[in-house]
Amino acid sequence: MKKILICVLLGVLLLTACSTEVDPARGDLMKNVVALDVEGKEADDAFARAQSEFAWKLFRGCAANAQGENLLISPLSVQVALAMTANGASGDTLTEMEALLGSGISLEDLNEYLLSYVNSLQGRENLKAKLANSVWWNQANDPEIFPEFLQTNATYYGADAFAVPFGKSTVEQINAWVDRNTDGMIPKLFDEMDDEALVYLVNALVLEAPWLTGYENRFIYDKPFVGLSGKTDTVSMMYAEEVRYYETEDAVGFAKPFEDKESYGSRFCFVAMLPNEGVDLYAYAESLDDDAFEEFLSSRQKDTTVLAAIPAFSYSYKTDLREVLPALGMASAFDEGNFSRMSNTPMWLDMVIHQAFIELDKNGVKAAAATGSGLKSAELPKCDKTVVLDRPFIYAIVDLKTRAPLFIGVVTEL
Repeated sequence: MKKILICVLLGVLLLTACSTEVDPARGDLMKNVVALDVEGKEADDAFARAQSEFAWKLFRGCAANAQGENLLISPLSVQVALAMTANGASGDTLTEMEALLGSGISLEDLNEYLLSYVNSLQGRENLKAKLANSVWWNQANDPEIFPEFLQTNATYYGADAFAVPFGKSTVEQINAWVDRNTDGMIPKLFDEMDDEALVYLVNALVLEAPWLTGYENRFIYDKPFVGLSGKTDTVSMMYAEEVRYYETEDAVGFAKPFEDKESYGSRFCFVAMLPNEGVDLYAYAESLDDDAFEEFLSSRQKDTTVLAAIPAFSYSYKTDLREVLPALGMASAFDEGNFSRMSNTPMWLDMVIHQAFIELDKNGVKAAAATGSGLKSAELPKCDKTVVLDRPFIYAIVDLKTRAPLFIGVVTEL
């Protein structure tokens, strides 16, 4: 049985094959593998387009399967984990994965782009984005894992690789790796693992982003949020004046920037999309592709201020992408997958589990944090427009450099 787990904070891919004999002499597969010094490719229009197209395809597929639920995905986490896997693919499996992940960009070029792009996210002074990758090979199955596969993923993704007998001790080792690479925010991922699996590929992505301008306690009020089911909950609604207001035929919205001292202005922002009254949430979600999102961002009304209100929220989401990805054109990997550049043992994908968590409060977006705020009565700012997210909405955390979302979510209930 094969599994794939890709998360906002964590991503794991799992492939399986037939059992063979144990080689007890293996361990750290990277001890003789040194990452090559490569320059990578800076993000350009082709890469930005590919990222955005993949992100919105993935979102539409997930939204169709998650109607009524809060939804959260990290297209970047999924893209990186699948690109690592694609480096072991051949034939139709590789062709389909290239088409979905790169929209016509070859895997070799996609590796180069992702190397530069991930490096541009990491090491920033105040906006924290950290991505780590590892490969865990089942020593009990012990088919040969090709050094070229290890070399490529070491060079472009900095991946660790280990050969260990799957079982309780490996659960502890992977949990320790996860704990370390999420700064203790996820101390335990697995209680047990499939000892018949062949390989786990794990991707950890952590994002902590403070608002450029936080929310003042005096502008935080207890307000009702009417969910998709009609249920009303009282939430902490955070009000602030913003200068990025969007308005299209079907929706209104705004953007709230995160602080980023290394970019002129702000490179990253929270973009909210509130379908107009009478517009079906999922019909609107189905309409969102790269062009539609670009049209939304281009609808900004300059010289217009907006009184924007965001509810403080925190939730997790988990889904299996094994139906979504084949429907997007990646069927071969789940059928009789060709991963002959990874190993001489036949392998295919069985499940793609995507797990995500977000917490948004008056200070910003964090992977995990506690929230507390004191409320005081005050007169709200006077603005040209008002957008209050007090009913179901769609949001994205967007890199304005590429105009592509790092995360996309739907809030239906709070």
